[in-house]
Amino acid sequence: SETSIALLEITLKKFYQIDCELVITDNPETSGGDAFFLIGDDALRISKEKSMSPHPFYIYDLGELWSRHTQLPFVFALWLVKREVYQDILKRRLLEKFVKELNRAKESLRRDPVSLSKAICNLDFLSNDEVISYWQKIDYDLNDRHKRALILFKQYLSEISVL
Repeated sequence: SETSIALLEITLKKFYQIDCELVITDNPETSGGDAFFLIGDDALRISKEKSMSPHPFYIYDLGELWSRHTQLPFVFALWLVKREVYQDILKRRLLEKFVKELNRAKESLRRDPVSLSKAICNLDFLSNDEVISYWQKIDYDLNDRHKRALILFKQYLSEISVL
């Protein structure tokens, strides 16, 4: 995702003063580079592999590095809705239903993560317990600390000219 790539650039340039060329490839492990960047299931898979056997790479969690250097959480995703949606009654009702379902899913995860994991998760490389542990590390709210983190992220983006 563009946000993750921007976070990588901020991490390298602002936190570690590393300026390097990023190359997009389909197979980063065999691309010949000194390092590679994975997100999502690919990142979870290689992290799991490293924990099970010796691995030639150091693995860093960008969200963890962000938090260590800023003392703020990182916001990887937001649901944003244009204001004019609220002016249309039908769209507003659909949005309200959507928000209600999101909140229901969030509460379901907090209340019974085991059942939710068994119902929707089919990752062949993570156990249900590992999926639940991963989910429980994610903060699903947006509070003042998250908003400060978003402002700082935007500031850093402008400072390193990623925007």
